[in-house]
Amino acid sequence: MHRVNYNGKRAYVRPEPFKVYSGLTGALESATFRGDMDSRRITKWREAQIEQFGSVEKHSQHMDAMADFGTYLHMALVEIWNKKEFTFDQDAAREWFMQSDKENGIDHNELSMNMRIFEHHKAVCSLMQFVHDEVSEIIAIETMACSDQYSIATPLDIIYKDKKGIVCNVNMKTSNQIGEHHKNQVSIEKFLWNMTYPDLQVQKTGVWRAKDWMISKVPTYELVFVPDDAERTNMILRKFDCVLSDPAASYDNFKRETRIFKGTIALGEKPIIAVKTIEEAFIESQAITV
Repeated sequence: MHRVNYNGKRAYVRPEPFKVYSGLTGALESATFRGDMDSRRITKWREAQIEQFGSVEKHSQHMDAMADFGTYLHMALVEIWNKKEFTFDQDAAREWFMQSDKENGIDHNELSMNMRIFEHHKAVCSLMQFVHDEVSEIIAIETMACSDQYSIATPLDIIYKDKKGIVCNVNMKTSNQIGEHHKNQVSIEKFLWNMTYPDLQVQKTGVWRAKDWMISKVPTYELVFVPDDAERTNMILRKFDCVLSDPAASYDNFKRETRIFKGTIALGEKPIIAVKTIEEAFIESQAITV
């Protein structure tokens, strides 16, 4: 799978046979209908975020930075499990977050950078406590699952066996609280994983987040599992079916052609505009990358 941005939306591409999948978050947003409690919550949250950061663009930059924060936490998880320890490397963390700021167009200063590194390392401590308390074996980290039927793909943060040998999926969040929309997400993650890996079925699915623990005490975290309620999953899948049946509203709208300017032209010459399918554009971009 290759992660790409398509008209501002996160998508995943499988080269052979070629298929474009919507990211799970985008699909869930498309299937959150006007009037739903989640729709009102998301609208209010976005309005508050945009007001806080001053513009839609700055809010988007913040969200991208938070995604980078989470990715760096996943990398820490690999070190924690492989080495059964973690080295707090200030220079490596600083380099990671400075590169993140550069790519996301975010200004930073020494104070804010030091605070972000400290908060990240606090989250790592919470993660280490979670692994110590709950995990007997890690099966997969950041591993893709997908559904051709629903045209959705997503990486799952961690699949592990708990101390009782039960296979669990946990989505690692950087948010301040765990809500119903997070529970909906991990319910579908479980569905996607079990469709993709039928020989390694997830039995429990939930959400984890680091808590703002006092540095004089043991690191803490919140871990919430979704009750094994098939109706939640079925309700969301019915909404996916409804959205997919309407081409104007569908999140699976990656079959359109794209136009690009091509070649070299001299002054006064007419520009050459080529029409390519998304598959042709992707193959060409991969050839350039290689």
